Order: sequence, then C-alpha cells, then structure tokens
Amino acid sequence: MDGEVAQHIEYVPFGKVFIEERNNSWNTPYLFNAKEFDEETGMYYYGARYYDPRLSLWISVDPISNYDPRNRENYLNGKHNGGVYNSYNLYPYGYCYQNPIRLIDPNGKQVDVTITDKVVGYTDIRLIVPNSIKNAPQTMQVPLYQTIVSDATTKEQSEYAVTRDALWAIKGNKEHIFVQNSAFEPRTEVGNYSGIIVDYPKNSALKAVLLLNAKGTNKLEASLERTPPPGGIIGFASSVMLHVGGKYQRKDGGTYITGSLGCSGIYKQKDGQFIGGNEAVTDFINDIQGRQSVNKDKSLQIQYISRDAVNWRQNIDSVNSKTDE
Repeated sequence: MDGEVAQHIEYVPFGKVFIEERNNSWNTPYLFNAKEFDEETGMYYYGARYYDPRLSLWISVDPISNYDPRNRENYLNGKHNGGVYNSYNLYPYGYCYQNPIRLIDPNGKQVDVTITDKVVGYTDIRLIVPNSIKNAPQTMQVPLYQTIVSDATTKEQSEYAVTRDALWAIKGNKEHIFVQNSAFEPRTEVGNYSGIIVDYPKNSALKAVLLLNAKGTNKLEASLERTPPPGGIIGFASSVMLHVGGKYQRKDGGTYITGSLGCSGIYKQKDGQFIGGNEAVTDFINDIQGRQSVNKDKSLQIQYISRDAVNWRQNIDSVNSKTDE
C-alpha cells in the first residue's frame, strides 16, 4: 500500500463510529477495542456476548452475574470486582460501569495478582521520620506476605512476597519512639481492584502497579482502623501501589531504601532468601506483562486478602536508649 493510510476511524466514547475513511484496498473488521464488528447487526462480538455501541449496552446479561459452577468467578460470592457489594455490578447490561474513558471491558483473560495474609519471611523497611525526631532508628523489621501471579490462559503461577506495613514516627522522647502504621487494608475481607502499570519511583527507570477502584480512580476504601498519613482521609487510601521494595538504585547511581505510607514493596525468592530492589520488581513487572502479551489483554486484577490482626500502633526504643547486655 506504499505507506498510504488504508483506514482511518474515530469513535465516540462508547464505541459508535464517528469518522471513518477507507481507500478500499484493505479494511479490517476489528474496530472498537480491536473487537470484530458485525456490519449486518451493527454490533461487536466480545466472545462472551455482543455489544451494541448505538445503545451503549450489552444485549445480554453479564455471564457471571448469576451463579454457574462452570464459571471460575461470579458476582454472588463478592470476589470479582467487588461482586454484589459493588453497585455497578447490579446492572448486568451496562458497559464499563458507564465509564469507557477510563475503563475497558475485555473478555475475562486478565492477569490476577493475589496479596495473601500468609507470612513467608521478614525484611527491613525505612521508618519515615519527621525532622523533629532525632533519635529514631532508620529501619524496622516487618513481615513479608505471599503474593501469587496467575492467569487463566497459561494456568501457571508465580510466587513473590510483599510488605504490607507502612510505618512512620509521630513523636518521641529520650526513651521511646511512637510509631503509627498506615498500612493499606481493604475495608472488606477481600478487596478487589484493577491495576495499571506506571513509572515509579522517579528517576529510577522502574515500574510499579497502581491500584484503581471500580470507578477507575485511585481512591480506595480502606479499613476504618487505619490512621491515614497527614492530609489523608479516614477510611480511604489514595495512590496505593505495588512498587520496589528494600534497597534500590536510581539513574544517578545512588542507592536508596524504600519506605511507605500505604504501598507494598515487592520481593522475590533467590538462593533460598527473599530479595527486593531493582531485580525483584523488574521480574514481577515482566511476569505480568509477559502474561498480558500471551492473553492479548492488558487487564490486571489485584486482590488483597485482609489480615486478621494489624499492629496499628507501637512504641519502640529510641536509638539513644538502647544498651548492650
């Protein structure tokens, strides 16, 4: 075709064709969201059901809106995208929760990341300390929790580990430092979120997974026991990510150690122990993106299992008060 444009199409948000230009030498039937368009019915075929872009509606109900033992997931058990506890799922004909600018509705071939409540090891994270406190330790030990990456297409599982605690010093004296934990814990027993891959931290060339709610924003409902960091709102957490854990290197060659006000640090097992840093998070992201490539679907579902007990507040010895025994 000698570099000429064969087909030019623009859409309104819900998929109806707004502008279409063809040179008639070759035209693809795969249009909006790369789904096949049936010219006779004016509908798109998504695998599980047909979608009518003129009405902005599916022509049949969501196949997991009712219980069917053949389906791996359903809304009745509250697990998939919040299930019946997410009001948007109570309208099984709606497309993308009526928000097609932010969300897509693929065909169920998403990659799943499950953050469990099973402790598999321990590591040190940076204790976030204000300048007014001079005698606090730089790091504190926290548990690592089993994390599983899977997808329905390859049926393979990979295991990682993440931190779930977010420690910051709020005040101190000569003997003790008072530490607050702003760990992100879902408000329900199981929290279900979508995820997108973003660049983070700055100047590191690394990537992270940002969690989004059903509306496509990063404001998540959190445990009411959580005390948010300054400027936060009780019962909510924003910009929660799965990012590099432990010590990592930035582009300037410097080594830094991660802290957190609600995110999780990623670790992997190597030579019988868990390591964080650039290698672990790079392997984690590559694992996800590799599965997305196989699935031909960039959907990513993140599931957080609530912990039975979280140490929200604690007193620790100040650096100056420690003595050798």
